[in-house]
Amino acid sequence: MIVKVSQGNCPAMISLLDCYELPEEVILVMEWPVPSMDLYDYKEFNGGVLEEAEAKVILRQMVEASSQMHNSGVFHRDLKLKNILVETDHSYPKVRVIDFGCGCLVKEGPYNYYSGTIGKAPPEWHSSKGYSAEPTTVFHLGALLYSLLHQNSFNTLSYLWRNKGFSWRLSEKCRHFLKSCLAEDPDDRPSFEQLLRHPWLL
Repeated sequence: MIVKVSQGNCPAMISLLDCYELPEEVILVMEWPVPSMDLYDYKEFNGGVLEEAEAKVILRQMVEASSQMHNSGVFHRDLKLKNILVETDHSYPKVRVIDFGCGCLVKEGPYNYYSGTIGKAPPEWHSSKGYSAEPTTVFHLGALLYSLLHQNSFNTLSYLWRNKGFSWRLSEKCRHFLKSCLAEDPDDRPSFEQLLRHPWLL
């Protein structure tokens, strides 16, 4: 899978540098930008909550990366703060997607086994034990954005049961973006192309 996404022209994808096949294992040598830190540490380093403008820069890159992965036939399944690196030697937060250990190939129809962080599983997994690639990734993008803009990390069941609102500091366009990504019904979530055209990202 990492080979498939590395072949694309997406700067947010981590690169595969080398691969060694041993009798009982395969060793992958991955790119690791220096200096960098994961997005969780980056958020904490910046006071635990990012400004909306900075979160927008990150989300734009993540939507583009997610679209690239999907078009390459790869479903990451575990997009979260710890699985995204931020290169810290740029004038803006340049992100790189890592850790494809829960990933699989995109397929038609629902997946019936969940692999990823269960606290961020989409609502349809909890209700019917089935989920699809693009709507789930869009949900994960919403969860990622929520975690960047709030002190607490996102949890699906807490969000659904407690009907958590969004920070009063956020713009109306940002709230709409979040609400659409985190829609309980997967059919109500936008596609990657629709997200890229959303007024908040423009």
